[in-house]
Amino acid sequence: MQMAILRNNIEHKYFKIHSHMLDKKDIFYDDFAYSITESDFMSKICYIMKCAREALIYLSLAVNIEENKSNGKDTKIPFKLIIY
Repeated sequence: MQMAILRNNIEHKYFKIHSHMLDKKDIFYDDFAYSITESDFMSKICYIMKCAREALIYLSLAVNIEENKSNGKDTKIPFKLIIY
C-alpha cells in the first residue's frame, strides 16, 4: 500500500526526500508534500530493482522456452545405458 501511495505522489502530486524525518515545527515541513526519509526511499528503490530483475529473468527464461518449442528442439538429453 505504501508503494502505491509513493508512486501516486511521485507521478501526480508532490513529495520530498529528507535526510531525517521532519516534525511540524521544522521550517521545511510541508502539509502538501509527501515526506519520506532518504533511507526509506532507498530501501523502496532496492525492492523495486529486485522485483524488476526477477521479472526480467523470468521473462528471458519464458522466451527461451517458447523459442525452443517453436524450433522443435527437445529439452531432453540423450543418454545411452550400457549394461554388461
